[in-house]
Amino acid sequence: MGFFLPKKFQELVWMVSSGQLLIATGMGHEIVGFIIPELRDRTIAMLRHGWFNTSNGVESYSRWETATCFWFHWAGVLMVVTGWLMHCYEKDCKKPLPASFAWMFLVLSIMGVVACPLSGFWLGLAIAIRQLWCTPSKTR
Repeated sequence: MGFFLPKKFQELVWMVSSGQLLIATGMGHEIVGFIIPELRDRTIAMLRHGWFNTSNGVESYSRWETATCFWFHWAGVLMVVTGWLMHCYEKDCKKPLPASFAWMFLVLSIMGVVACPLSGFWLGLAIAIRQLWCTPSKTR
């Protein structure tokens, strides 16, 4: 998987769980959401209006703009929660996630890459491949 990466980086990648990598991806997603001015300004406007029913539009932002902002942030939160569950499973069960989950994650990541090639779905694809790599061959 990582023969193109420096040895120290390869060791770091294998020290963390797939869940921790997904948590980091979700946190990065949230950070990007607050760095991009269009998303940041919409988020601030939504929070200023109390968040309730703000996906229907607030201030000068249309329903489409605020709904897009909401789902962008919600995707990051879901990545963090899913990553946490993955990590807890890997830690508590002391084994990799089931192969069926890894395959499902791979298919969803491929669908995301196909729909949005210039996005972070490539990180999901890398995590899914890593999961399959860690899954014992008899369960793949």
